[in-house]
Amino acid sequence: MVQTVIKRDGRKVDYNRDRIVSAIEKAERTLNHEASIAQEIAKKVELKLNQLNQDSVSIEEIQDYVILCLKENHANECAKVYEHYRKDRTHQREIRGSLMKSIEKMTFSEHSDEKRENANIDGNTSMGMMLQYGSTVSKNFAKHFLLKEEHSDLHDSGLIHIHDLDFYAMGTLTCCQIDLTKLFNDGFSTGHG
Repeated sequence: MVQTVIKRDGRKVDYNRDRIVSAIEKAERTLNHEASIAQEIAKKVELKLNQLNQDSVSIEEIQDYVILCLKENHANECAKVYEHYRKDRTHQREIRGSLMKSIEKMTFSEHSDEKRENANIDGNTSMGMMLQYGSTVSKNFAKHFLLKEEHSDLHDSGLIHIHDLDFYAMGTLTCCQIDLTKLFNDGFSTGHG
């Protein structure tokens, strides 16, 4: 009999059928279903889990069985909503995970290249680190919510480089905003770069 659920982060929590019922009911509410089959499906899921003869199961196994039992019960629309929500939550976890990995890498990096990605920001200072944190969050947002997935993947793999990606969400092309008349009349300075 299942007693423990292994969460995605490895934590173990007590098995609770009510959590399955609650998740199915959320999918039903999305579809405006009046009569609930959540209790019935949760019992069927529990039977399948107990047939595994294991004390603990992963959250993914439970979710797979919920979808299977919904489909076996001809609740295909509910299964689709449940699965869509599951995929959306997985996507959100991946976004948070990649952002935290980027910030961790930047925070604990000893390499000067990591801390001086932008020639105008010294990542070894407190203000420089704060600017880099903001830049990292902005890049992450642009890659996950503004760019096409294929372009984000190409940038991450190094096949293309999207310059000043951290400014993409602001709708600016930063380095392309040069007043050429002023440049030709007054000259230029490279600043800190």
